[in-house]
Amino acid sequence: MSNWISVETEIPKYSMNVRVKAHDIVSEFEDNISVYVCPEYGTVIWEDKDGEDYVPIVTHWKPA
Repeated sequence: MSNWISVETEIPKYSMNVRVKAHDIVSEFEDNISVYVCPEYGTVIWEDKDGEDYVPIVTHWKPA
């Protein structure tokens, strides 16, 4: 099983499904989401299961 990767260390290089550790103003939790990597800028967009922007703050990730 893959180790958790800090978003401060590395972000995904490809669009894929990921497992994340995230938090909101109330709690910390794990979730399965998608990440879209913008090919033009190399930035990532975290998306929920409905394709909407993922609101909680992602701190760590690993391939799902």
